Amino acid sequence: MNKKRFIAGVSTLTLAFGMLNSIPANAEETDKEQFIQESTIETKQELMDTLKEVNESSEVAKLDHDDKVEIAESIFENATEKAKEGYEKKIMEELQEGSEGLDQEKLQETGYTSNKITLSDGSDVKFEASDVSEDDNYVLQGQSLSPYRKETKGYGSRRYTATVTFTSFGAKAGKISLANHYSVGKYGLKMRYTSKSPTESYLSVFDINSASTEVTKSTASKAGQAIKGYGDYSVKGGAGLFSGTKYFEIRSTIKLVSLNKTKKTAYVDQRYNFLD
Repeated sequence: MNKKRFIAGVSTLTLAFGMLNSIPANAEETDKEQFIQESTIETKQELMDTLKEVNESSEVAKLDHDDKVEIAESIFENATEKAKEGYEKKIMEELQEGSEGLDQEKLQETGYTSNKITLSDGSDVKFEASDVSEDDNYVLQGQSLSPYRKETKGYGSRRYTATVTFTSFGAKAGKISLANHYSVGKYGLKMRYTSKSPTESYLSVFDINSASTEVTKSTASKAGQAIKGYGDYSVKGGAGLFSGTKYFEIRSTIKLVSLNKTKKTAYVDQRYNFLD
């Protein structure tokens, strides 16, 4: 099966997540007709502006689920193919920049890094990465302490997790994750197994049909070599172009930079990305 590039799939889902949120208590007397798109949307920018207006509208937030679906469908049904292609290309570029914006130095210093971006259509996407020991039991004694901090990795079991979370109108729609369970030792690095936790759906429009992970390279014995993991996710959207199944992929790489057998430590470089 040919799988669409991950970030392209995101672009067609983000609006739906925002528009199909749970209904506030004051959902009353909002006229959906003023948001129904009837004229043709000719350009990418016109489509982007229309989506942003809807995503940021407090009036749309008061509508019920079915009305929001109808608005979403009307927008994309009236957009030209050229406008939709331009929109997806723009969103892809923004997501690429966002995923590349993770601070790798901070990850090495503290064990955690994140980058949250707001797309041009008003939707939010948050990229996160963390690396923690699976051997230690941390007891936090004040805000200054962190269970993540370790610039070099001591021998033992560790977990590197890559997560992407989709949020709009302040509510999380869902997230996909790839957890890499690996070990550091005199042998270098060894990927024991991978898992999908904490992949999770919060709203019905982020319906996770399946999620699977695998180890694609299990050992790295020399500096410059890497262990690798792979996650494959299918998510079903709920309206217009969001309907049907979108395919997501996360690929992780944990490279052995140096190994000190005397001190029983290793320095590693962890990264993840989205590929075809």
